[in-house]
Amino acid sequence: MMFPMRRYFDYNANAPLYEVVIDRITMAFNEFGSASAIHRFGRRVNYLIEEARAEIAGSLEAQPQNIVFTSGASEANNMVLQGFESQGYRILVSAIEHASCRLAALNPEFIPVTNEGVIDLAMLEKMISSGSTPTLIAVMTANNETGVIQPINEVVVLAKKYGALVHTDAVQALGRIPVSFKSVNVDSMVISSHKIGGPLGVGALIMKEKIELPPFIRGAGQEKNRRSGTQNMPGIVGFATALKEVLKEDWQRVEELRNWMEEQIKEIADEGIVFGEKKPRLQNTSFIRMPGVKRDLQMMAFDLEGFAVSPGSACSSGKSKASHTLLSMGIPADQAEEAVRLSFSPNVNKSDIKDFVELWHQIYQKKRLKK
Repeated sequence: MMFPMRRYFDYNANAPLYEVVIDRITMAFNEFGSASAIHRFGRRVNYLIEEARAEIAGSLEAQPQNIVFTSGASEANNMVLQGFESQGYRILVSAIEHASCRLAALNPEFIPVTNEGVIDLAMLEKMISSGSTPTLIAVMTANNETGVIQPINEVVVLAKKYGALVHTDAVQALGRIPVSFKSVNVDSMVISSHKIGGPLGVGALIMKEKIELPPFIRGAGQEKNRRSGTQNMPGIVGFATALKEVLKEDWQRVEELRNWMEEQIKEIADEGIVFGEKKPRLQNTSFIRMPGVKRDLQMMAFDLEGFAVSPGSACSSGKSKASHTLLSMGIPADQAEEAVRLSFSPNVNKSDIKDFVELWHQIYQKKRLKK
């Protein structure tokens, strides 16, 4: 059977732009001038930036003055981890973090996770209590590969018990599950535009008032001297617009389709594995192993029939190494190399999913016949 349509199942890597975002960015590109200038052109650009900052703050229950716009989440994560490390902090990072957290600090200590991909809270407490050095704990809100939601509230409680600070990368969670900077009570949080239907090249760091970090980029002092450089006003405007749009989406319907797909695949292959399925996950994400078929072969076969899937994190695409998330969960490397990630948009439909299951079955059957 041929599948002539193109189906994009890599939403967690880069979400398509909303039409209204394109409209707003187009409008913003017609504005010009430095946001730092006092003339009317500059004041207009500054107004658009601050309007977007206030909109994002309102959606996340944060204070506008505590939001720093960056070029993306990777930069923002580096700002936090490098900034605290330079001030003598001990850096504890969950083993399943995005590369921009795992690799940002020079001497991180990694917090293990369970075989279901959840941070090991008992080990975390043991690590925090083992030293007297000021400590920063970095734990993502939801994993970008398995979709497993992390117990951030419990992490914060543990951290406060020992006087530690908590940083969370909320990039994948934003727009899928409720995200409130105020309610979760972390000390810093990172979010990104292009994961929610906004433009590439824009992210934000949200911090509590008390947090002091050295300037990550030195220069003319933009973003209250926290991150110098002319702000990407059109991107920032698009970011705020995308956040308003993604918060309207119905992810419950997507979760029902995802769950149906997983059940169908498990009926096809008894030994098939959906990683992290026993824990709360993002509604649109599934990390599935096809026994006996390497992920590169799977991705090529899916792509030839019009389905875009991923080996895991967008940052690992094009690399031959198995998912660091799965390896950290104790999954053997040979099994990890047979897993691909599916991440659906809010517009996915039952027909898309049924076609994918049929193709998954075909690829798996061909492998069995070759034995």
